[in-house]
Amino acid sequence: VEAKTIATKELQKYVGAYDLSGMELKFYIKDNKTLYAFVPGQPEYELIPVEQDKFALKALNGYSVKFDLNDTGKVTEVVFIQPNGNFRAKKK
Repeated sequence: VEAKTIATKELQKYVGAYDLSGMELKFYIKDNKTLYAFVPGQPEYELIPVEQDKFALKALNGYSVKFDLNDTGKVTEVVFIQPNGNFRAKKK
């Protein structure tokens, strides 16, 4: 997977809390340049940008996240794409 470079201000739109069936997931930026995902009970996951609004999980092969945006460019939800299915989490 070839990583793309995304400006920190561009990453900001993904930052926040998301609700996955009552569980709160968090996305945040570290080192001013890298997006991370946190799922309760699991380690944090570094995200590698692979295409517009889509990131691969660095530590998990075959896992990725895709952010859905509305007409104004605001993130409304994130989809976890996994070998066992896709899971949607709404932005809080």
